[in-house]
Amino acid sequence: MLNPALICDETEEGRIFDVATAGSATAILQLDEVATGPVFEEWATNPPLPSLSLVHPNLPWSITVHAPETYVTVGDVFRAICQSLHLPLHRDYWWIFIGPNDGQRERVGRTLKRLHLLHGKTRFSGLSQTTAEVKIGEDIWRMNFI
Repeated sequence: MLNPALICDETEEGRIFDVATAGSATAILQLDEVATGPVFEEWATNPPLPSLSLVHPNLPWSITVHAPETYVTVGDVFRAICQSLHLPLHRDYWWIFIGPNDGQRERVGRTLKRLHLLHGKTRFSGLSQTTAEVKIGEDIWRMNFI
């Protein structure tokens, strides 16, 4: 069972978190300050798990959330998503955005981040599980963005 604070609900503005504006070092530090509140310290799943894997159809990898202590918290999930999506996009994926003969390839490529693979849908609206994720394991959750 997923913590209610993480359940996907695209109709509630309160649960939507824009990862595009929340990825700078300053914003992550501010999230850390906010993440000390009661909801952010609660378990992400029940029963509590020591790690979770987060997937998205546009991302060729999963984001693994490891518990710094006993179990993964809601705050751990938000931090992991922000930190992972703001890492530079590996040059093997630049072709999605830049042609191979583009004269600006190196300059433009260095500005790309993993979140660009979401094609503008950067507002995190929660986690869900489809039959595909359930078949893989109970610790696999799909990230939903609008």
